[in-house]
Amino acid sequence: MSVAPLNEAPKKTNSRLLLVGAALLLAALGWWLLLGQDRVPEPRRAEAVTEAPDEPAPLEPKAAAPARPPAPSTTLAAEEASEGGPPHSHPITPAHLRIQLENQYIGAMNDAMDLKDATKLRELVGHYREQGFEDVDKRADGYEIVANCIEHPGAASRAAAQSFWDNQRGSNLRRYVHRHCLE
Repeated sequence: MSVAPLNEAPKKTNSRLLLVGAALLLAALGWWLLLGQDRVPEPRRAEAVTEAPDEPAPLEPKAAAPARPPAPSTTLAAEEASEGGPPHSHPITPAHLRIQLENQYIGAMNDAMDLKDATKLRELVGHYREQGFEDVDKRADGYEIVANCIEHPGAASRAAAQSFWDNQRGSNLRRYVHRHCLE
C-alpha cells in the first residue's frame, strides 16, 4: 500500500489559489482599463475671481440694422414676396384661420360633451354644420348621437350609436359614442 506524502495536497491547493487569484487580478485590471477610457472627466468648477477688474472693457458700437416694421400676422407669403422681403416662415393664411376655427368648435363640443350638456352640444353642432367644414369623419353626426344618448337614453339612441360604431370605423368620435352610449 502506498501512501501519498502529506505535502502534495497543499501544493495542488496552492497552485489553484494562485491561478484563481491571477485570473481575478487580470479581470480587475481589464475592467479598470475599460472604465478608465470611457469615463468622461467631470467638469471643474470655475474658481471665483478675487480681484475685480479695474475698468470694464469698452463696448464697440454695432452698426444699426435697417429698421423694418414687423409684418402683420395676416399677411400672405405671396404678398410679402412681391414687396421684396423674404416670405414669412409660417404665414397665417385664411386656410389656417379656418382650421383654427374648426378646432375651436371641436374643443367647445368636447367640453359640452364632457359636461353632459346635450342642449349646448346640439347648438354647437348646428353652428359647426353652418360653417360648412369638410367633416369627412362624420364628427357632427357623432356629436348628435352623443347628445341623443345623454338627453334620451334608451333603445333608439343605443341603436343609432351602434350603427355609428359599426359603420364609421375612421371617425374620431367613435370612442366617445362608445363611452357615452354603448358602455
